[in-house]
Amino acid sequence: MDEPTNYLDIHTKEALTEVLKAYPGTIVFVTHDRSLIQSLATHSLSIENEPPRVSAINQESTKSAFHKDDHQDKQAELLMIEVQIIETLGKLSSVMKVEEKVELDREYLHLLNKKKELEG
Repeated sequence: MDEPTNYLDIHTKEALTEVLKAYPGTIVFVTHDRSLIQSLATHSLSIENEPPRVSAINQESTKSAFHKDDHQDKQAELLMIEVQIIETLGKLSSVMKVEEKVELDREYLHLLNKKKELEG
């Protein structure tokens, strides 16, 4: 798979990650998504140096290598959630059907909880 999480919203990205974790076979993917690498990767293929080299990924070293970018990733995720909150509030103000309002209200509360988790 080539950049499987590009253009996905947070919920879809999380769902895709869970599906891929549950897959019993081998998955080969190319990504810049650090959280996907941290969640799924067991080996990496480096083609920077010749000859290409496969190496096992130590999850602890992966975590420390990506730790410096965690703050930026967290800020980006917070920003996306805030945009989704604004979109949801806009939809809530124009929806007339009760069922739709209930669903949008549920989504709004979910986003607020996610925002609190990231900020906390």
